[in-house]
Amino acid sequence: MVHRNKNGASSPTLANMACKCKAALHFNKLLILIGLTPFSLSALFNGNPALPEIPEKGIFLPANCMGGAKLGYQGDFVFKTDDHFQYQMHQGVLTANIMDRVEIFGSLGALKGKLSYPRGSTFHTDFNATWGAGGRVLLIYWNQLVMGVNGQFQSSKLDVTKRVENGVVYRPKDKYLHFNDWQVGVGFGYHLDWVVPYLGLCYHAPHVRTSGVKLNQEDPFSIYVGFTLTNDKYAEVSFEGRMIGENGISLSGNVRF
Repeated sequence: MVHRNKNGASSPTLANMACKCKAALHFNKLLILIGLTPFSLSALFNGNPALPEIPEKGIFLPANCMGGAKLGYQGDFVFKTDDHFQYQMHQGVLTANIMDRVEIFGSLGALKGKLSYPRGSTFHTDFNATWGAGGRVLLIYWNQLVMGVNGQFQSSKLDVTKRVENGVVYRPKDKYLHFNDWQVGVGFGYHLDWVVPYLGLCYHAPHVRTSGVKLNQEDPFSIYVGFTLTNDKYAEVSFEGRMIGENGISLSGNVRF
């Protein structure tokens, strides 16, 4: 039954209001249950430990310059069949280079995610703004072998557009996934003319929080492997894959000025 007010407009009945309250209560209970479950979340793009020194020559600055700047793109695609938070992220990256040994970078872009739960529930978001910051240090250079470390942080507030449970689609209002991730990694690279393959290990601590519930991290370590293509002039392109802690791939490209 639908009641109408004096102006003729319909107003919700007590039964409808009770249904809405019950649905909201069920949603919050589900979030609490998810928060108590270990999840395999996601690591970030690490990059080649040799990146501070490649490419050697910029468009405007000579190869022997003590510093420089890079502008580029970074795409991350995280996918996995187990319980996890998967996403795709596209960012523009601005990097400051110091003496071909240290890089400090900041990023800004968009992130779209999906949080899956083993009992058939998934939370979906559209693209939302994301930002990050970090740095790389080239520690050891011996013949063609390099060793370096990296550290970074990524953050985003994602608006939940829909929740799917047992095939039924719900449209929650004012529900968000707060995604924060920081990580440190160490890696080795080897110069082979125009290609520089690399391998490393990273420790990451991602957190996905919603309605006061923070999801737990199951696998903090990931192995990453990749390669960088460059002619040591102006630009480089990197491809990276990550495993164990997650299944993900990344594509990165930079132009040095």
